[in-house]
Amino acid sequence: MIIPDSTQKPIIEKAMQFVTLLDQQQPLKAWAATTRYFQRQLPPKPWQLIYRDQRQRFGGTIDRQLAGYRFTSSFEKALDGLYLQVRFKTDFETRAEVSEQVTMYKDFDGRWRVIGYLLELN
Repeated sequence: MIIPDSTQKPIIEKAMQFVTLLDQQQPLKAWAATTRYFQRQLPPKPWQLIYRDQRQRFGGTIDRQLAGYRFTSSFEKALDGLYLQVRFKTDFETRAEVSEQVTMYKDFDGRWRVIGYLLELN
C-alpha cells in the first residue's frame, strides 16, 4: 500500500505495522505496541479472544487501502490529547470492504502508539 507523503505518514505507517502484525497472526506483538490505556482495557487473554473471534474469522488479507485519517483531541474515556484516527478499507478472504479503524495516540514520551482498534462491516 502506498501512503501519500505528509506529516502524518510516519504515524500512518505505525498504524499499518499494527494491522500487519494482525495479518501475520501475531496479536500479542501487536498488543505490545499499544498504549498502557489499551493494555489496561484489554489484557493479553481477552485481546487474543477478541482477535480470534472478531478479526481472525475473516481469514487472510487480500487488499488494504488507506481510506482516510483525521486528528481529534479525545478518545473514549482516555485523557484528552492528540489522536490520529486512521481508517483502512480492507478486503479479507471471507469478507470484502471491512473498515478497520486504528486510533493512534501521541504518548507522554512523544511516541505514537495504538490506543484503539475497531472493525466495522460495510
